[in-house]
Amino acid sequence: MRKSIYKGAVFTGILFFLLFLGVFADIPASAKSASKNKITITCKYKWKTTKVKVKKKKYLGKFYITHYCPCSRCCGTGGGRVTASGTTPTAGRTVGVNPRLIPYGTKLRVGKRSGYVAEDTGGGIGWKHLDIFCSSHQEALNAGVGYKKVWAEYYTYKKVRYRELIMYEEELNNEGFDKFLKALKISL
Repeated sequence: MRKSIYKGAVFTGILFFLLFLGVFADIPASAKSASKNKITITCKYKWKTTKVKVKKKKYLGKFYITHYCPCSRCCGTGGGRVTASGTTPTAGRTVGVNPRLIPYGTKLRVGKRSGYVAEDTGGGIGWKHLDIFCSSHQEALNAGVGYKKVWAEYYTYKKVRYRELIMYEEELNNEGFDKFLKALKISL
């Protein structure tokens, strides 16, 4: 919609610019004066406001990252089936956090990878410590441990103002203008 508004405004501006510079040299003088009297261009705009969903992130700091799996060595006997928030753990999504620092349900970006959700906790999780769920014990061992930057990702709404074209009129009935428009390969 905005493109059509800008195209119409640009076309109108070019048309007036060429008219005032006398580009219509091959048009007889009577046609020039008649064409000046016949042009009617009216544009009316209305300001509107809308809300746009915007993704934002908040830097939480550098965290110590470890990995765990549903086996008895990582979670104990009978562990790894249900998270502390009541969901089923999923590899590549579930992260164990300290719920006093990061509330359950918070979407996290760890390093360059996003899509993690704070769903679990554990006895070994300290203040700035994340425990990422893996599908197997070997995968958890291969992932290793280390420090990574962590962000909380969330969506917010931002108000945006824009102009909407509510009326656009153009009257170009003169043969000289039709000839000019055909030369530019523009049809109305």
